Amino acid sequence: MPAVAIAINLDNARADAVRSYFAKFAVLPPRNLRIGSTRVVSGPASLENLMDAMLSFQGQKEFAVVTHGFSDGSGLFLQLVTRGQASAGVKVKHDAITTLMAIAARNPAKITADDGTKLEITEKEIDRLIGKMKKIQAIGITTIEFRGCNLGRNSNSVSEFRKFFGAASFGAPKLHSFFGSGPAKFGPQIVAVHARAHQGTTITYTMSFGGKNCHCCIGINLERKPENGHVVADDAGTLDQWIQANFSANATLGTEQSLSIHGLWLIPPIDPNDIFAKTPEPRPIFPLAKDPQGVNEYALNMLYSP
Repeated sequence: MPAVAIAINLDNARADAVRSYFAKFAVLPPRNLRIGSTRVVSGPASLENLMDAMLSFQGQKEFAVVTHGFSDGSGLFLQLVTRGQASAGVKVKHDAITTLMAIAARNPAKITADDGTKLEITEKEIDRLIGKMKKIQAIGITTIEFRGCNLGRNSNSVSEFRKFFGAASFGAPKLHSFFGSGPAKFGPQIVAVHARAHQGTTITYTMSFGGKNCHCCIGINLERKPENGHVVADDAGTLDQWIQANFSANATLGTEQSLSIHGLWLIPPIDPNDIFAKTPEPRPIFPLAKDPQGVNEYALNMLYSP
């Protein structure tokens, strides 16, 4: 059974990009998880809402989860539970889910007022969340591929989230992860004027194939993270070669006018001791791209549970 991708707490543009990306590029490296469908979860941005979505897929044992994470890798930009039409509780960091698992492991089972104070939810909500945790653990999930920002920077996060969901394997990126969509066009006339469409600070990343070029142009915000972009190439064949080098060996643009892309985003640190140093440019690391030594950097920047 193909895996299900679940997107939660994303704006509409990013959610659409996730959906269209997996519709075109169904195999997610580096462990080649095959995505069969994508569910965009509406409603409160809560762990409970995510769990409800996972439980709705009866018999499903493989998931990709796309949501926002903290820059230090400590957890997710979700709160613990759904309360009415909103989310409630502390943010879903690894210490919070460790606390939930510790409560569930007590013998005899007992939820205290201190637990509620620590997690900022009621005893009833704790009991409900633990009940859903146990249901998910009973599924016997084989794989969860997390694609949000930075969770793989913290090995405790990867370990605790794996245990919370009862997954045999849990993987997360060490870097910022992004999904986006933009125009994809080709032809010398397009290449000659494409810079006119740049928005704000834009960096152009060029790859050459047999003497012909493909330019991936990404506009970045004040945090040096991707916000917009487009891809242009000298001709259709070169654009297809760029897609195949970065996303899928057999894919082509076809008749589409836009392209959804995904990658990890490397933001080089600024040297605080060198006030004259030029701010280093960030760059994308696409799923299949290799460095000059032939090493797949995308795989190098993923952390998997033992």
